[in-house]
Amino acid sequence: AGNGSGADLHRDAFAIRLRQSLGHPLAVDAWEFRALQDDCATPTMRSAFVARIAELAPETLWISIGANDYARASWSAAEFGAAYGAMLDALMAAIPALDIQCLSPIARVDESANALGHPLSDYRAEIEAVCATRGFATYHDGTSVVSLGNLADGVSPDAAGHLEIANFLANPTPDIAPVSALGSA
Repeated sequence: AGNGSGADLHRDAFAIRLRQSLGHPLAVDAWEFRALQDDCATPTMRSAFVARIAELAPETLWISIGANDYARASWSAAEFGAAYGAMLDALMAAIPALDIQCLSPIARVDESANALGHPLSDYRAEIEAVCATRGFATYHDGTSVVSLGNLADGVSPDAAGHLEIANFLANPTPDIAPVSALGSA
């Protein structure tokens, strides 16, 4: 049930903590080492992804992707950004009232250039630029969401790191009171 990070994902994952805390439905569409390229590399793939999300009829969608696109180095930061923008546009066309929240990749111990010559910051910058050009997507900088000390392997959050993510998602705006206490790691 763990992912090598020391977290029991059946108990510690941020989505589990949020689901227990928020008191309303929460759907998660995720898997380990997922990349945007798995869902949106082509228009056909993007359409299938958007249809899957639209079936859930969400009011709010948090998107947290990009770290594995960087790590895999299977497309440049600019190609990633173009696909990210196309995904956001397709989501908005399919679900016009959707509140889209975009969380850039969390910090990791080593963010140096990948095999294509792009550091992780380039992928974050693409997400920020895409959101800045669209009035319907809100950008959140993921670099301060998880403490580096709560990355068991320098990349994956441990139980305390998942708690940090859950607390951020429950309260992304610090000047607003938290939704509820999520417990401890």
